[in-house]
Amino acid sequence: MIAQKDVTHLFISSDNALAAAVAVPATSRQLGIRRIGEVLCDATALVAGDQFQVLYLNAAGKVITSPMLSYSNIISKTRKVPAALAHQVSTIGYNGTDGDIVATSNGKYLITIGFKDTLKMVGNKRLYKYGEYTAGSTAKNYDVAIGMAGSLALNQSKDPFQRVVAEAVCSFAVTAGDCFDHAATVVKGSKFVTVATNCQYSTGEALAVGDYVRLGSVGGGTALTSPVYRVKALTSGTVFEVDRAVTNASGTYAVGTADAEVVRKANGELAASKWGVILTGNDTAAPFEVGKYGNNLITFSVGVSADFSTTEVRLGTAPSIGDGTYHAVAQLDWELQNNHREAYRIAEYPVSFTPDALSTDTYTYVYEIKFKDNSTEVIGGTADSYINLMIVAQNSVDANLATVFSVS
Repeated sequence: MIAQKDVTHLFISSDNALAAAVAVPATSRQLGIRRIGEVLCDATALVAGDQFQVLYLNAAGKVITSPMLSYSNIISKTRKVPAALAHQVSTIGYNGTDGDIVATSNGKYLITIGFKDTLKMVGNKRLYKYGEYTAGSTAKNYDVAIGMAGSLALNQSKDPFQRVVAEAVCSFAVTAGDCFDHAATVVKGSKFVTVATNCQYSTGEALAVGDYVRLGSVGGGTALTSPVYRVKALTSGTVFEVDRAVTNASGTYAVGTADAEVVRKANGELAASKWGVILTGNDTAAPFEVGKYGNNLITFSVGVSADFSTTEVRLGTAPSIGDGTYHAVAQLDWELQNNHREAYRIAEYPVSFTPDALSTDTYTYVYEIKFKDNSTEVIGGTADSYINLMIVAQNSVDANLATVFSVS
């Protein structure tokens, strides 16, 4: 007989404490721990010599049990805080701290983005996107940054989703006093911003074509890494148009806050003002459907043309798929619930599948407890195999699990 070397049993808890003084859990996705020979579950600490099962009422209403496990056979146990997905951030020129775009007169500026993520392949070739801008006889760093951000957005405008968000940024200091005098209504994807009453800022100063507007977030203020837009037109007394579609979140950017501020044309175009383009992987917009579109991480390379000269291209944030995120847990849940079906997933979708991972979950810890099992008999003795017990915990069950398994 052959022993399977590594088997994982995954349980995704509800936000309920461990079931106690009952034979089986009664709440959807609730866990219970029951010792061998016992009828009722309990939440007291396991000790050497104890044998137990994990009982689970899954989202489909079926009681699932783990194999009988021996506490003495634990070879490792961990309790990890989930780590959020990290989007790749690359910068060209100014990055919020230093750097600048080198202005090359009559320069032909080209940015090439080469995607490396799992959705990149078209005809077995890498997918590329481009941004381009041709400078005038007197090149300006702000024109290159604004032009490049607009070109990259336009180049992706017909895609199912924008894989990389390009934003122009400027080093001119954040100035809270230059916020709008009235609440500004921002709509993501639109070029038009509406300001209540009038388009004045800094207590009565009128917004003008050619000025710049730096947008942060609702209640979050602005920063030197916040995108900057050029005002193209004042379409009415309360509406102005910017150079490209807004990438910031929709909402009301309240009066008297630094959520939206004006950078005067003269200040944005100072010789001392540095400009750059920030490129951010748009993982949150990537399609995700359990069993169909997996947990995707957008990664990309950045190439620039010769006329960028000594402009620095830097990786600001390395991409990370995270650990214990909803997408990762949901995909693993699907894989493990369906591993008794077709080995190669050729004709499996769609399948009857009730997920135990919910998008509304807030996971606090991921428990991974590894057991050595030598119960499989072979000729001349037994074969060692390993069982991995993985429990994704939410708030209420965590203290119970920490006690039961003596982990911290």
